[in-house]
Amino acid sequence: MKRWLLLLILLVPLAAAQEPFLYDSLTIDGLILNPISIQATSGRASMSEFTANISWFPRVIENQQEVSFFTTIPQAVVEENGVIFNLKRPSPGDYSFDIEYQVKTEVDKLHIKDKISFPMPPLSPSLITFLQSTDTIDQNDDIKELASNLAAGEDDLFIVVSKMASWTKEHIEYDLSTVAVEASQPSSWVLKNRQGVCDEMTNLFISMLRSLGIPARFVSGLSYTNSELFDDPWGAHGWAEVYFPGVGWVPFDVTYGQLGWVDATHIVFSEGVDGGKYASSFEWLGRDMDVSALGMQLDASIVKEGNIIEPTLLVTISTVGDEVGIGSYNVITATVTNPTTHYVADELSLGLVKGYEMLDPMSRVVMLRPGEKSYVYWRVRVDPNLESGYLYTYPLVVQSSRGATGGASFTVTSGKRFFSKDWVDNYVKNARGSDESEYASTVSFSCDVIANSIPRPDEPIAVLCSLSNAGKTDLKDVQICFEQNCVSKDVDVKGIAHHTFNPSFNASSVYALSFDAHHNLFEKFAYVSIEVLDEPVVQIHNLTVPAAIDFSGGDTIHFEVSHLGGGPARDATVALIGPRMRKEWSFDELVGTKVFDITIAGDALLFDGGQFSVQVTYTDERGDVHVFAQPFFVELGEAAWYQKAFLWFVTFFEGK
Repeated sequence: MKRWLLLLILLVPLAAAQEPFLYDSLTIDGLILNPISIQATSGRASMSEFTANISWFPRVIENQQEVSFFTTIPQAVVEENGVIFNLKRPSPGDYSFDIEYQVKTEVDKLHIKDKISFPMPPLSPSLITFLQSTDTIDQNDDIKELASNLAAGEDDLFIVVSKMASWTKEHIEYDLSTVAVEASQPSSWVLKNRQGVCDEMTNLFISMLRSLGIPARFVSGLSYTNSELFDDPWGAHGWAEVYFPGVGWVPFDVTYGQLGWVDATHIVFSEGVDGGKYASSFEWLGRDMDVSALGMQLDASIVKEGNIIEPTLLVTISTVGDEVGIGSYNVITATVTNPTTHYVADELSLGLVKGYEMLDPMSRVVMLRPGEKSYVYWRVRVDPNLESGYLYTYPLVVQSSRGATGGASFTVTSGKRFFSKDWVDNYVKNARGSDESEYASTVSFSCDVIANSIPRPDEPIAVLCSLSNAGKTDLKDVQICFEQNCVSKDVDVKGIAHHTFNPSFNASSVYALSFDAHHNLFEKFAYVSIEVLDEPVVQIHNLTVPAAIDFSGGDTIHFEVSHLGGGPARDATVALIGPRMRKEWSFDELVGTKVFDITIAGDALLFDGGQFSVQVTYTDERGDVHVFAQPFFVELGEAAWYQKAFLWFVTFFEGK
């Protein structure tokens, strides 16, 4: 008699119900410790003052993070960019600068309901900072080409951003070996080596976005993980926020696969153009004293939990083969529907089971417009070494990061249909509608601004586009286009064709431009971000001057210098110049309004008074130096005869 056995192969759980990242809100107690050690290096050692600036501390984030309790030990001053601790005449020994807090965090409720066009519309100059390269968020040709290829043909901003995040999540391996490196590795290194930790994965994601003219910023903070890689579930973490016009800054955590949202365990400590170099910095005045930073320590505990997150997607599971033979391949399909009125990007994970090999990543990202349906495929192979004569049932569970689940099963026994690897490969390829051709890898297209300086409004901007052919066939009549302006180019084998476009724009802004090269065999896209700036507008105003100053007295000159718009005014100097005096103030960049109240003594005048001027000097982003001044005159007031005689001699010998 033939033996039959129903063998259930248990799933490895994807997430336990009590995991904190499954709640829509959390109340969290936190502690930030910054221990240091001060050591004397000689018998003459002394320190008059020590200052610690802690730039990592919980921030108030509208609709996401509320700080309900905050205290420092010892007492400190809380400023916008840091918590400042100050010690007077500290003795050698160990100290710690601590921050205790309680925050209430919520799952971000920023929803994108309507399509936002890509490339992006002209942006405010205030967003320029979040398009620039830095040491860690760099942009080389490989990054630009990858981003352009991923965005090719797409005109929906949310889908473009999610594609960058999905690629980063699926192709960059999380590797703790880079933690031992003193500084975070730059994006170009991460792409080349295909590995990194959360900060580095986020760097690459931001670099790809910025190369397409999409503003993105780096967020540093604390989060929870259930990964076995970490001894402590709470630790420092980095993720990104992406700017969507009309919506605001939307979070994307490519490490956790949370796209367009982050869970409530994320506590924001800082936001900036990149991850920065230091979460804390120290300064001191003294002699023969050494200071050792012992490393920031973070701790957190949950005080209160909200409600379990409501799933945003509907998921059903099916298989190509409900009954397959031992050693057969199979395809598992997740049908995913977005029933909401807003965009959703979510990570789906197929539960690990014993007894089969996965040919695709366990976790896949899906991006859905409101009301849209999509499909996710996993190719698997049943263990060829299963003993025949038994019936095996393979249970399947797919779960999203936001709690949506779907289940199914298939059975395995000898004598049932056998699907080959080629068969399932072709099935998935056809199901996905792949239209890749040899030209996807043999033809490359790029465009770059070749101007030496930032253009002004209405100035032509040279953009050089290049199309190269590394294939085996000459290409005839390739259309290279910017908007409706197209030119025809022939590109021989191993050849390259160039064309320069000269767009101009009549307003100061950041413009994201799309270029394409199309042929009946292929279509390629390139994206360029161009910053157009007016000249800096700087003004001296509200000048208040006394009519006269007595020789033995003094009076106040009041004036204000404001940067009113246009490009940045850098390396600025404001000077008050008189016949016998000059005072200067220097600024790396003039921002906002600077207010000056300067006292002038009467003996700084000449016999008949004094000609003064307020002079402003600055350099624009092109390197051009601008100088302008506002003159004024002050009469000499009351003066004794000998004081007038003194001023007469000064005037005579120094000249007016």
